Amino acid sequence: MSDLPPYRLPRYAVPEHYELIFEPDLTSATFRGEAKVRLRVDEPVTELVLNAADLVITGARLSPSSGPPQALDVGYRPEEEQATLSAPQQFGPGEHVLEMEFEGQLTDLLRGFYRSTFKADDGSEVVLAATQFESTDARRAFPCWDEPEFKATFGITIVADENRAVLSN
Repeated sequence: MSDLPPYRLPRYAVPEHYELIFEPDLTSATFRGEAKVRLRVDEPVTELVLNAADLVITGARLSPSSGPPQALDVGYRPEEEQATLSAPQQFGPGEHVLEMEFEGQLTDLLRGFYRSTFKADDGSEVVLAATQFESTDARRAFPCWDEPEFKATFGITIVADENRAVLSN
């Protein structure tokens, strides 16, 4: 049993690398996304707990380094801004790949993945999508381990109209 407060994530699963795909729809102020996360799991478990706020996870699967993928059931703990991904059977320690599809809203709240505007040279209003992940707002853009202790590398793909500039750092 963990001595961590309920809003902190368990330490038995550690993300090592995220491959993310985001597809914003600026007209409807929504986005779809996919995440492929390489994880290190340190003990046998049947559940992964990660951060997700204002997102709907529409599908989740866990693939061990050997063996077939397992579909995961998705649950939510809104007060803790967490999602639970439960497997039908226990999976053991080792490297695993977690794949998720998710959806969210591009709000005007300046956190997570959000909608903003600017005035073009001709005076017209241009809509754009931007991100703000500090301090705990990455969980509003994609399901993740959104605590400073969990360090990982990232690959990011944005699906956008060809007349749009896409920047990432």
